[in-house]
Amino acid sequence: MFKYALVVLKLLPVLLVVALSAPAWLSWPFLSEARQHVVLDMVKALADWTRSTK
Repeated sequence: MFKYALVVLKLLPVLLVVALSAPAWLSWPFLSEARQHVVLDMVKALADWTRSTK
């Protein structure tokens, strides 16, 4: 049980970022190319961060 709580606590920041970035994904087609690159860079950094915490 404690092991599952740790996993949830570890993934909670990722889930929070995904939920809070939903407006960015909904407005994706309307973003300029430069802003799309910023969003993609953020996703790559988030993915790298989650891989390094395992």
